[in-house]
Amino acid sequence: MTTDTNPPGTAWMQIVKKKGTSDFAKSFTADASLQTSALSKAVVGPTSIGAFFAATSTMYEDFVFTAETVDGAKTYLEWDAIHGGKPVAGTTIITRNESDLVHNIKLFQSPFTVVHEFSAGLKERLEETLGQDFFS
Repeated sequence: MTTDTNPPGTAWMQIVKKKGTSDFAKSFTADASLQTSALSKAVVGPTSIGAFFAATSTMYEDFVFTAETVDGAKTYLEWDAIHGGKPVAGTTIITRNESDLVHNIKLFQSPFTVVHEFSAGLKERLEETLGQDFFS
């Protein structure tokens, strides 16, 4: 049995840091989707997913992955963050296809009051890119 000595979320953050580049897009299927409790509908495609992560990367004062579990095609990440001076906790579930490309991301956050504020911040940053229907 091998032991991974990297901190939780290391491999995922290596992908996210490439947002907006062709290397980022190469990590995803063309129809990859992201569902989050902060938006009304799924974000689809590597370009839009990259825009989402570009926006969110500026919205946390602190962010740390606290746990990671890999089970087959799924990676489960637990994290804690600070947004607007308030604690927020979340889970990110990444599903890869048979070619090891990211096909789906589920990103859930709590508590609701902070998620609501976070969603308003996303609207300011992404409404022109994604459209109004993501925020209704």
